[in-house]
Amino acid sequence: MTHPSPEHATTEHPDMRTLAGSELPTLALLHQLGLGGLVASAMPPVAFVVVNPLAGLQPAICASLGVALALGVWRRLRRKPLKPAVSGLLGAAICAFIAYRTGEARGYFLYGIWLNLLAGLTLLLSVVVRRPLVGVVGSVLTCSGPGWRADPRARFGLDVATMVWAVFMLSRFGVQRYLYDLQQTGWLAVARLVMGLPLTAVAALVSIWAIRRAVRVTTLGSATALDAATTLDSATTLDSATTQCRPHVGLHLRGGDEEQLVPSFESVVALRDDHPPITQDGDQRGVGRQV
Repeated sequence: MTHPSPEHATTEHPDMRTLAGSELPTLALLHQLGLGGLVASAMPPVAFVVVNPLAGLQPAICASLGVALALGVWRRLRRKPLKPAVSGLLGAAICAFIAYRTGEARGYFLYGIWLNLLAGLTLLLSVVVRRPLVGVVGSVLTCSGPGWRADPRARFGLDVATMVWAVFMLSRFGVQRYLYDLQQTGWLAVARLVMGLPLTAVAALVSIWAIRRAVRVTTLGSATALDAATTLDSATTLDSATTQCRPHVGLHLRGGDEEQLVPSFESVVALRDDHPPITQDGDQRGVGRQV
């Protein structure tokens, strides 16, 4: 019988310290989810809405592009990643181009409106095909792998977080599309701000909860499977050792012994028939009366 050594159990058996180490801090996850870039992307629309009623459409477009460019320069000087600034500048440029082509200030928000619809439908589809996008992104951020796909408990939390994002995106589309049809440019900007950062912060917190829960559940599930495999291996080894030590009892008959064995059984049966049965009214010592 073999026993796993303490060193072997320590290296393969995850404990709570391993679980704690596998979870990213909240601020790190918020940073990797791109909330810093989201804050920066909210500034160009504010500049557009403020300048548009004062100076007109084209100065408002220039103001929004200028703010987006200034945010990129500021991040460059502070040696921060330029990816959020580049994406914000690209988004502002697309919005400005649509507003310029339509000749209406409300056209500035048209790109974001339809982007919310596309994102919401994509999130819903990922839940339907059992590949929630929050789980896909979380496995990349935490380097935990796709183990959550085979665990219903882990996938449930990730489904919930993905549905939260989908509901928020589709609600933004519904409200902003309604205001767009009413030509309420000012209220469009207000709706974009109110339904932007606050809802995104809530969805991000739910996503962090779901990602951490998935990492914890899958890690504990792996530990349980390892325990079961170790126990099964030990039981198999013990059973094998017991089988080897067990004496083998049986009849070993040589050639011709079968002919002697049959008459012996017949004599035993005849001897039993020669003794009559005993009645059950005898005493406790087993002495009975013959019938």
